[in-house]
Amino acid sequence: MTSAVLLHLAVEHICLMLIHSLLGYHPQKFSTKYLFELCDYTTAITQEIFPRNTPHEQELFKILCMRPGMVRNRHIDAIPYQDLQIVASRCKEFQSRAFIIAHEKIELLNTK
Repeated sequence: MTSAVLLHLAVEHICLMLIHSLLGYHPQKFSTKYLFELCDYTTAITQEIFPRNTPHEQELFKILCMRPGMVRNRHIDAIPYQDLQIVASRCKEFQSRAFIIAHEKIELLNTK
């Protein structure tokens, strides 16, 4: 459960970085789903890396969206280990691709 919460926090901050670098916007209140919707306006990587088309993909997305406060109310084995591994690998891919996109945008702004 702790790993799921840490992944959630990491993805939130990566989304915020993408939104700031691509849109120049700083959302004050948000949910992970809202941040993904904002990212979808400027890039397709959220849909590519975290698809939500099948029931299993939607379940994986729910794991990713698990808020820290939810950990207190759940049993420690509530998330299958294999699903957590899938989410973790997707998060790593999201991080590396998002940083490339943000870096390219910052470089483009610096050259103007």
